[in-house]
Amino acid sequence: MEEPVKQQIECAIFLETDRIIQSTITKYWKVSSKERHYYVEDILLEIKALLSCSNHNPSNTDCLGCHYALRKYIQDYKPASSLVINIPVRSRKEKCALK
Repeated sequence: MEEPVKQQIECAIFLETDRIIQSTITKYWKVSSKERHYYVEDILLEIKALLSCSNHNPSNTDCLGCHYALRKYIQDYKPASSLVINIPVRSRKEKCALK
């Protein structure tokens, strides 16, 4: 995860969810490989809930950073899961705002 992006996010919803995800990741690395898929599912469910945040505003930099951070988590953990996550498509404006 690119920490500079995460450090800039001040959204309380993201910060709480990220704390939960980080805690789950810690547990993930402490269990056998047979049990890890349970933790991956938990991580992806948290991500899925945050992707459907009712406070999402595509022009808010916190929301853009949140979606960027979540995409990184998905990239890291989705291959280990069968859970379907629909990732919203970013507009060109949103992509440029992250640079």
